[in-house]
Amino acid sequence: FASDKKYPLEQYPMRDGDDPSKPADPYDLSLASRYPGAVKPNFLNAAEEALEIVSAKLPQNLRKKIFNIRSGLEEMDIAQTWSSSPKPGKLSPISRFTAGPGDGTVPAWSQRLIWLDDCRVYNTRYASEHSSLPDHREVHLAIERVVSSGQIPKRVTKRKADHNLFGRPASLKRVDEFFVDVAAGSADETDKRFRDPAIWRRVVVDGCIG
Repeated sequence: FASDKKYPLEQYPMRDGDDPSKPADPYDLSLASRYPGAVKPNFLNAAEEALEIVSAKLPQNLRKKIFNIRSGLEEMDIAQTWSSSPKPGKLSPISRFTAGPGDGTVPAWSQRLIWLDDCRVYNTRYASEHSSLPDHREVHLAIERVVSSGQIPKRVTKRKADHNLFGRPASLKRVDEFFVDVAAGSADETDKRFRDPAIWRRVVVDGCIG
């Protein structure tokens, strides 16, 4: 990740609490005692094996078809310090965090495949909010360019790319009526409201259920 032109990772993001100049490897069994009791050594082994699988390079002919569209416009924890003596009952051995660019869920430096060339990574200029990133017009334009030409477009610079929200979100009344019908069993999978983007836009982004 150090070669990432936009968000280079200068050092491993998890440092040891005893000596912050040293990296802390979460898969190192010698550090397993810092985890809460529910985390067993075999869990760490399984996680490390899974990491090796998902981070393995794909064949060259497939790599040309892989693209990353990512945002670093919000803030997220980008570096952590692993305490040598976590507090009892704490679910994580992480004691301190350092904020930096991200999409609100994961840090920007990790929003790509480590072996992917920069020419296949698109960094958004306006699309930022994690939950609505797929609905943003800037992302749609980037995808359209990839599909039509097999290349990442230049970033939007002349004007702001407006959101494309598939029209206005449904009213709260309409959403409530839909879920009442679902609960009553009068709306099955053939009901067109199940596939209405306006309803799910209101539910997912505006959080009207709760």
